[in-house]
Amino acid sequence: MKRFVTFAVSTASLIATWGPPAGVVQATPFVELGESDGIALDQPRIAVELIDGETSLGPTFSNTWLLDTGATTILAGNLAASEMTSQGANLTAGTHLEQGIAGSQLLDVSAAYRFDFADSEGNRVTLPQAGEDVRILSSPTLNLGSFGGIVGTPGMVNRISTIDYTVWSGGNIALIGIDFPATLPPHSDRYSAPLNLVDFPPAGPAPVPTSGPLPFMTVKWSDGGNETQGNVVLDTGAQISAINTQVGLDVGLDTNMDGELDSLDANWLFDQQVGGIGGSITVPVFNVGRIMIPTDQGVDLVWTNMAALVVDIDPSIAGLLGSDLLTSGWINALVGGEDGYLEHVHVDLTDAVNKNGSLVFDLNPTLNIVIPEPSTSWLLLCAGAMVVRRRRR
Repeated sequence: MKRFVTFAVSTASLIATWGPPAGVVQATPFVELGESDGIALDQPRIAVELIDGETSLGPTFSNTWLLDTGATTILAGNLAASEMTSQGANLTAGTHLEQGIAGSQLLDVSAAYRFDFADSEGNRVTLPQAGEDVRILSSPTLNLGSFGGIVGTPGMVNRISTIDYTVWSGGNIALIGIDFPATLPPHSDRYSAPLNLVDFPPAGPAPVPTSGPLPFMTVKWSDGGNETQGNVVLDTGAQISAINTQVGLDVGLDTNMDGELDSLDANWLFDQQVGGIGGSITVPVFNVGRIMIPTDQGVDLVWTNMAALVVDIDPSIAGLLGSDLLTSGWINALVGGEDGYLEHVHVDLTDAVNKNGSLVFDLNPTLNIVIPEPSTSWLLLCAGAMVVRRRRR
């Protein structure tokens, strides 16, 4: 794992002098965080409760749910749905055809209820904040693994959701912390990226489930001298980030030039089965040299050697930015190494009414070394070096 600590006689000094690695022309100042771990170490989880008036409808045992920025609704899996039904919840007031990564699936829509969830310290948040109560989706057959259900963006609009990775500092094994602060807590090494909130309102006959917008953000990818950019969904529910086929083609992953992204290409890693609503599909996983997040501060945050699913979800979605990037580096801390790249991530949707949001990164201070953009003289020096090399050949 790369650690740029000083400009004295270090890798950072060489990069600052000569620029990024071969084949990469970074057009803006950047902070290179390090290699992606390729898989999420953990995902944000909260405790939930469905309430009718003053009566709790559970769930009692399956009450740990995923806090998922990539979901527009609230969804109970089979075990949680069974518990709530046994305690008197009406989860079958209607049906709704929900779209997932592998296709669509008919799910049940509940009657309207109050929905509570709590942060890591047990502090409650109640939905609705205003207006009618919440209608959740459920299925008697949908297995969500270790999670009883999913709380999507209806639980995050109009508030700040903070994910705390510092619980792993010093090799401590724990679940990541979740908080819903009234304001952003201070931090000395902070960057932010704008989020554009896009509504995908549920279609179909009433009743429809309570829904929220998806948070989109702009990212850039580069590999082998090729660079492209696109709008991706911030998806804390994704264990591995993703790109669509067009991004893969634009960044040059089709190395054998046959028009396909598959095991015959040099950057192919393996095939992976992914599933959820609508079933499961098998997709290729590719290595992408660099992923860059432009920030409001004019500095790109860079992860290298990103593992990315190649999957076409919707023409408007160039990919997913998953929890694998957000937790990267922390595996090293759990085996006695240094802390991970990000100490906290804040999903700030307090301006959701205007369809604006912000993804706020609190960096590990030892990594916050800004490498300046290449100057004109540096570019001329590189061009001269290339000419010399060609003449020598």
